Formats: sequence, C-alpha cells, structure tokens
Amino acid sequence: MTDEATNDLGERLRAVREDRRISQTELAGDDLSPSYLSLIESGKRTPSDAVLARLAERLDVSAHFLRYGSAAPEERVPELELEHARHALVVNDLPEAETRARAVIATRGAPRRLHDEALLVLALAQERAGDLEGAFGTLLPLHTRAATGDAAVAVAQTGILLLRCLSEAGDLNQAADTGATALAASGRLGATGTDDHLRLAATLVAVHIDRGDLLYAQHLAEEMLTDAEKIGSRVGQGSLHWNAAIAAEESGHVERALHHARRAVAFLSEGPDNRDFYRLKLLLASLLLMSEPPQTDEAVQSLQALRQPLEQLGSEVDLAYWHRIRASAHLRADEAEDAREAAQTALTVLGDTPRIEACTARTVLGDALAAAGDHDGAEAEYRRAADTLAMMSASRYAAQAWRDLGDRLMDLGRTEDALQAFQRAFDAMGLRRSLVRAEAATGRG
Repeated sequence: MTDEATNDLGERLRAVREDRRISQTELAGDDLSPSYLSLIESGKRTPSDAVLARLAERLDVSAHFLRYGSAAPEERVPELELEHARHALVVNDLPEAETRARAVIATRGAPRRLHDEALLVLALAQERAGDLEGAFGTLLPLHTRAATGDAAVAVAQTGILLLRCLSEAGDLNQAADTGATALAASGRLGATGTDDHLRLAATLVAVHIDRGDLLYAQHLAEEMLTDAEKIGSRVGQGSLHWNAAIAAEESGHVERALHHARRAVAFLSEGPDNRDFYRLKLLLASLLLMSEPPQTDEAVQSLQALRQPLEQLGSEVDLAYWHRIRASAHLRADEAEDAREAAQTALTVLGDTPRIEACTARTVLGDALAAAGDHDGAEAEYRRAADTLAMMSASRYAAQAWRDLGDRLMDLGRTEDALQAFQRAFDAMGLRRSLVRAEAATGRG
C-alpha cells in the first residue's frame, strides 16, 4: 500500500472512531495497544487484514470501507434495500416498505447505521398502517439506545414517533413521561436548537394539551417558540405555532387558534411536501368549521384539496381524521345523512382497535344521528365513545365525551340522565364528591 493510501486509511479510521465517540484505548481493546492505533491513524503503520477486520467490526463498518473509502459491491445490497424501503414509504406502499426494511434488518453483517435506519423506516410503516402496537415494539429498543447516543438515529426522531403511538393509543401519561425524558436526552446529546429537537418539543406540547395540562403546555410552547425564533428555525416555529393553535382551541379561543394555525401553515409551507404539513391543514379546516360564523366554504375547499395528498402520504388515522372533519362540515351544512356516512367511513377505516380518533369519530356519528332524529342511536354512540375513552385512561377526552352526552340529554329534556352523564364527566377527571360535604348536606336535610 502506498504512503498516500496508508494516510487515507488512517484518516478514515480516526474520523469513524471520533464519529462513534470511541477513544483510542476503547478501540484498541485487550489485543492492540493505543500507541499502535495512534501510529495507524497517523499513517505511519499499515494494519494487516486481520487487524483491520477487528477494527472494522468494533466500529460497525466494513474493512473494505476503511481501506478504500467505499463499500464493496456486495455491501451495497442492504443500502439499496433501504433506499427502496424509503421510496416505498414516500409513495405510501406500506407493505413494500415493511418488507424491504425487514430485509435490511435481517442482513447479517450490515452496518449498524443501516440496521437502525431500517428499524425507523419499519416503525414508520407500521404506524402509518395503524399498527401502533407493532410500531411501539419496533421503536422502544431503538429509542432506548438513541437516548444514550448509542444509535445511528436521533433520539428526537424516535421520540416523536413513540409519542404519536402512545397518544393515539390513549396512554397519555406514558407519552408525557417518555416525551420529557426524550427531550432531556436530546438536549444532553447536543441537539438543542435542531429542527428535530423542536419538533419533539412541539409533540410533547400536544401530549400535555391532550392530558388537559393547558397551562404547562402553553408555558412549554412559549419557551420553545422563543428558542425557535432565536435560531430562525421555520420548522420549529411552525410546529410550535401548530400546537399553540391546539392549546388555544382547547381553551375555547377559536380565533386565536386560527391565528396560530395560519402562522404554522405559513412557516411550514416553504418546506417539502410531507405528512405533517397536510395534518396541519386538516387542523386548520377543523378550526374554520368551529369559528363563528363557520367558514364552511373555505374548509370544504381545503378538505377537497387534502384528500389525495393524505391518501399518498398519510396514515390510517390521518384518513379517518379527514373523514371525521368532512362529517363535521356536512353537519354545519345541515346534511345529516352525508355526515353519518362520513363518520361511519372514519370508523371503518380505523377498525375495531380502541383509538382516540375512533372515539372522536363516534361522537360526531352521534351528532349526525341526533340531527337525523335518531336520539336513541345517538345516545348509544356517545356512551360507547365515553366508555372506550375511560377504558383507555384518556381521562380528559372521556370527560369531554360525557359532558357532550350530558348537554345533548339536557336538550332532549332528560334531566336525570343528563345529571348522571355530568357525574361521569367529573369522575373521569378524578373529581369525587367530598364525604364531609355530603354528610353536612345530609345533616342539614
């Protein structure tokens, strides 16, 4: 090997070692000396094939790459498989994406970078297909390693997807704990200020909104928005305005929510087409329907434009969300039968597995049935939604569902049944009747 080739090998070895955050002593192990390793990196020694193979294994790269700076032809196979998996994900061919990603994961001797990136692609494909449990099982070991810096993907990337799975499955407490730990790990690993770190923070804000922690969610959103503005991150600012819109809507400030949603769209519209951007547009359409007066025409136009992109890029939950908002638009237009059909389609898309979105769609279905005069059918849907939410430990959503049922029963003049529904709403939020007050009231009686 020429002196120039020896120098190139040494430089590559040092670059890979530093990228892996491994010291010379750690890489040398028990069978090599750090001083010998230093000579190799400085280009003063040429390692034998056996030594190079040992170093390559410890660095999770191929010996061919260390020696020549490129992968051997046979080593390109998992790389190409991963590229095909990513392309399949882009065109929403989820079975193909999963098959290709699993092929990379099963390849013996594939670099860890390809293995970890394939795991993330597999989890994304599973989550989009609605297999939240499968995605969680794929992600958790990868996320655990990423949180210590021992993975080829960022902890913010795995954290965002984990929070989505946990939130949609209704495990909001676990989502909040996981999000806080992931955000701290991301900062500790030096990712503060990156787009992925800010997107993770925005996702955590959404989790706290779903839990009903509106004050904390608002505080976290404002804190992170200040950071995003300082570094000029359009993705970070857009993501945080998005969740500020959700917080404002949950607090009953629809106009403020619309302002934040439009700001989020403005920040994110300059980026590449992706699933998140179209999910944001869905939120904007929903807020347009909630405004006073409802801006139904703009919402319907937006929904029509969103269907094809969501079919190409969105998940099963995203498509169900689209059908549910379409049902709300039909209700605003006094088209009860069309609203019922759209809400039922949303439920069909989601299947029988308990999901937050399925319960929300069931509530809209109840509204459509009530609008059509089927009050018994409407009540059955409201109760089923509320009971399912309570079973999922989604307390705030369950309380809202029981509150909605109580309001509708009051409208029907069924006061006793309405009071029971309101009591269930209090129970869902953990608000129990005080025994002291109950005994005092009994004594006065």
